[in-house]
Amino acid sequence: MAERNTRIRKTQISSVGPDDFDATNSPADNQIPTYDNATGKFTWANVEGAVGSGNIFLDEFTQADIESGNILVVTHDLSQQYPNVLVVDENDKQIIPDDIIFNSTSDLYIDLSSFVSITGTWHVAIASGGIDGATGADGADGTSFIYKGLIDCSTNPNYPEGVVGDLYEVSVAGKIGGNSGVIVVVKNLILCKESTVTGDEATVGTKWAVMGGDMRRSKYDTDFDGIVDEAEAINDGTNYATAVNIKSAVDLKHTQNTDTKLDEGGASEVSASQAKTGYTHSSSNGASHADVASNTSHRGITGNPHGTVKGDVGLGNVDNKSEATIITDVKADADVASAISLKHANTLDHSNASDHTQGTDTGSTQNSFAIGDGNDTDKTLTANTRVSNPPKLRYNTSTDKWQYTNDGTTWYDFGLGESTGDMAKSVYDADNNGIVDKASEVDDGTTGDLHKSTAEQVRDAVDKKHT
Repeated sequence: MAERNTRIRKTQISSVGPDDFDATNSPADNQIPTYDNATGKFTWANVEGAVGSGNIFLDEFTQADIESGNILVVTHDLSQQYPNVLVVDENDKQIIPDDIIFNSTSDLYIDLSSFVSITGTWHVAIASGGIDGATGADGADGTSFIYKGLIDCSTNPNYPEGVVGDLYEVSVAGKIGGNSGVIVVVKNLILCKESTVTGDEATVGTKWAVMGGDMRRSKYDTDFDGIVDEAEAINDGTNYATAVNIKSAVDLKHTQNTDTKLDEGGASEVSASQAKTGYTHSSSNGASHADVASNTSHRGITGNPHGTVKGDVGLGNVDNKSEATIITDVKADADVASAISLKHANTLDHSNASDHTQGTDTGSTQNSFAIGDGNDTDKTLTANTRVSNPPKLRYNTSTDKWQYTNDGTTWYDFGLGESTGDMAKSVYDADNNGIVDKASEVDDGTTGDLHKSTAEQVRDAVDKKHT
């Protein structure tokens, strides 16, 4: 989250003269100066605790106040959806939370996952004047974020002209800053940090900040090294391997040039010495394998020199009948004859109301429609278009989610619009192919890390793979 500064606007107080700055009382700890219209003077007011000043809310918290998931829930009285937020630790140093979720005009959630467990007493300050499109403030003095509306990034537009504090929300995913710009997803926020003219990423990109991702870094990259901690599978779009496959390869890795046996430990174990003896052994007449292989006289015989009969090959119970006799016997069977009599005619019997003409369906009067055979396999509906990879809808039984594809190849989950994570595709999926580029571990979550492999183990197994 970007650092935010809060100032008191001159429009928030009445006009004052030099003598008005004499306060009517003395300040105490945790008080701020507040203009008193009744006396025409400033007075020091206590805003500590759950009572806010109307413009600023201050509170303190400890580890005991942090809820499950390292989330601090703050309830304030500023009646603003997007106020400015400042968090200070026990050493009076400002810290940057993992995420801030503005839940309503009176409460927000602060994600402190990166700090694991805090010590001492921390403070949070919340000030009005944040993202508030209703105030009409221009944001040019840097005191407010001004919500400018939605921006469609599907055509990779340039950054708009902007002043400090201008804030846009991405409505359609794509890139901002031209074709070489930053990848953005729905719900990303684009903030102007320095007043600028319109331009692409190369010319004005440093004057803007893109905030928000669709993955939570505190969950997927806990050591913050830019590499996903673990994945259930590895897939570069062509080569796919599950954690089970990789773990098996790691466990059965082979060190080259160390073989001493075939099927070692198995039921058919053969030592190198035994294999060599079997290769060089001779037949009873002294002919080696090479001699037998080169002898084509026996292989050229097409008759029955050994007098083999049907009993020798297990055909003693098979009747010797011609094809015609077998067909006659089958047709004589009552069940077969009945099935033949019920076959569908080449032309439809239009007297039967249940007859169906292929390809003439235009709809259904049913309120529900089921597809699938009841097995745990994907269910897919395809739009039969002229393209080789037509658009499709499917229910993915592996993830228990409905998905869609417009190019017949890349699948997207329905309802992926909400975006409150802090992992950007530009870091974790740089080629934007829907596949995480790299992970430090592979693990499908099986109890006891049964299928867990580190990147080092996978690399070792690949280097020592056996052909």
